[in-house]
Amino acid sequence: MALTLLATNNAESTLASAISATDTSLIVSAGTGAEFPDAVAGESYFKLTLTDAATGSQVEIVNVTAKAGDIFTIERAQEGTLARAWAANDMVANMMTADTLNIIAQYAQQAAASAAQAEEYANNASDYAQNKFTFYKTASDPDGTIAGLAATTDGQSFWVAQGPDALSAAWQYQNKAGVAVLQAKQPGTAAITGTIREFPTLAAAQADADAGNIPVGSTAYYRSSDDSAPAVEVINNAGTLQPTGRKMPSQNYINSMIITDDGSPIMTVNDDVGFRLAALGRDLLQNRAIHAEYDDTLEGFIFRDSVGFIIQQIGVPLLSDVDDTQPIVEQEQLVTKALHAEATDDVTGVLFRDSVGFILLSVDGEQQSISDSDSADIAKRNSDNIAAADAMRAEINYSFQRPVFDINIIVTYGQSYSNGTQGVPCLTREIKDSLNLKMLGMSVRPLNVHSGSTFNPVGSAALNNLVAVNQSDDDGHIMTDAEVIAASPWSNNYGESVDIASLQMWRTMQFQQNVISSDSRQYVALNCGVGGQIIENLEKGASTGFYNRIISAVTQVKGIADAAGKTCGVVGLLYLGNEYNYDSTKGGTTDRVAYRNKLRGLIDDFISDTIAITGQESVPLTLLYQTGGSYTRDVTKMSIGEAQLDICAADQNVMMASPNYMVTGKGGHPDANGLSLAGLSVLERFCTEFRIGLSNGSHCSPGTLQ
Repeated sequence: MALTLLATNNAESTLASAISATDTSLIVSAGTGAEFPDAVAGESYFKLTLTDAATGSQVEIVNVTAKAGDIFTIERAQEGTLARAWAANDMVANMMTADTLNIIAQYAQQAAASAAQAEEYANNASDYAQNKFTFYKTASDPDGTIAGLAATTDGQSFWVAQGPDALSAAWQYQNKAGVAVLQAKQPGTAAITGTIREFPTLAAAQADADAGNIPVGSTAYYRSSDDSAPAVEVINNAGTLQPTGRKMPSQNYINSMIITDDGSPIMTVNDDVGFRLAALGRDLLQNRAIHAEYDDTLEGFIFRDSVGFIIQQIGVPLLSDVDDTQPIVEQEQLVTKALHAEATDDVTGVLFRDSVGFILLSVDGEQQSISDSDSADIAKRNSDNIAAADAMRAEINYSFQRPVFDINIIVTYGQSYSNGTQGVPCLTREIKDSLNLKMLGMSVRPLNVHSGSTFNPVGSAALNNLVAVNQSDDDGHIMTDAEVIAASPWSNNYGESVDIASLQMWRTMQFQQNVISSDSRQYVALNCGVGGQIIENLEKGASTGFYNRIISAVTQVKGIADAAGKTCGVVGLLYLGNEYNYDSTKGGTTDRVAYRNKLRGLIDDFISDTIAITGQESVPLTLLYQTGGSYTRDVTKMSIGEAQLDICAADQNVMMASPNYMVTGKGGHPDANGLSLAGLSVLERFCTEFRIGLSNGSHCSPGTLQ
């Protein structure tokens, strides 16, 4: 329903206090609210024009949708004006606007249309009075039109009755220059009794039969509550409707009889209480002896026990190099949990390996078995493995950005694990000034922790010494110890976060490694995470706008660096999130490939956007933690964690820092100690990749914790 536009003469006042460009309410000078119309939410509104008192040239038009005394609820930036910040004592008035005039014009047009419609109804009524003639068929006038034409003038209409047994009770003709032109037919009794009737109930059908509309021997249908047959046929047997035995089947019942390829069984055998005993489908065979199903992803068969656990899988490997679906049956190898046999070019027979790949037995072409367990061979294999590990340790990745700037930025993003939800009370309350660790404002997180598309610092937009603080989930303010103690330990207030502990220890180990006590370079932690979000809400372009907090925060730090004449760059992204993508009820994808593409896109957007801001040449290092713990869903084949591994396996600049299941926590979230421990895992990866604090650095494959 459209709201009613209100207006009052000479209603004007001034602002009692300043408002920002995003505020949705204002307060006028005390007592002046009574001069304005009484707008009621959902029913009426009035126009309000704001004008700056200083120059009188700045204007914004708003809709006032509710009034409570001197407090107005407003809709900003109406009729092409821009939302602005207004100061106390700026002028407000209920003035005539272009939109007001348009609405008045619209009301006038509607009134004119109503008048025209009323005139049309009057003309129709007059015409009906003039054309009420009805005539009958006679021997001398077999179709009744002779009398009708004689009694009417050009343009008038008349009716001709067709008789009691005709399908039409009467035909309407129009006199067009003395010629009867058929216009319409009115159905008669035969049109009703001569058709198959449908009724909501059997009683309604019987009532129509009693009225003579369903003759003896005729049939009708009434609706049934049975889902398989929505209509039942009955016949009038000597005045009483009785079932014929025929029913109209429903589409659902027909569909249930059609073999489909939707994955559901074609046929099932159930016991007396409905439990399935056996099933047969396109991709399924199940009974007490066997449960086999075809899996499209595996491109093979899965065999399960009586309670559904997988006993064996037979198929080809999945597309990703990081998958290890077992068992595998191929032309030259057979891999199961118990056996790994393969044919190779180096051996004329078959090699048998254990679960980690060591050779247990080789069978040559002469069927001779040779044990591979003598001490000399074991020593040789051990030496080879140590050499391989040393070679991996010596690998150095030179492609990502090193912390060579005056100001080096590390961004943390993701879900609640990333921003320290329930990490109260915080632990890292003091960090040495000499480490030169900073944050934007008075917290690594913005004031608007769980909302908004901009990074609004707590306090001023300045670089302050990095420490952990406790922040309220209600409004983002820094909590006192008394507030933390008074709050429930299960509240979603924010405290310790992984970025703080990892940066503190990383910087400390840098100093130890280089035997220094100070360094002019600054490291800035920016935490843009938002709890309870699927990746669809965190990616660039999402309607939430959360991704833009990263751009906002990095841009502010770059501005501070430019003002001080310092260089600035982004060296790392810590991404911890998307437990909610394991839960299909949250609205996000649970598919491995779809999630992998979205996370890859988010990382690529982060790289391109931050490089565009800072002008750096190399890409930041991305560190992930593997989403897991109680959120992992085997029904999706651990799709989110596997997709994260896929990206790490394909990109040397994306690394796994840690799983998340081994730290202390409150069930869904780590506690302050758990977040600090997780931070140490991030620290270890920092040290590994940046060659800080470890002898020659070290290398570990995706998903392993050193």
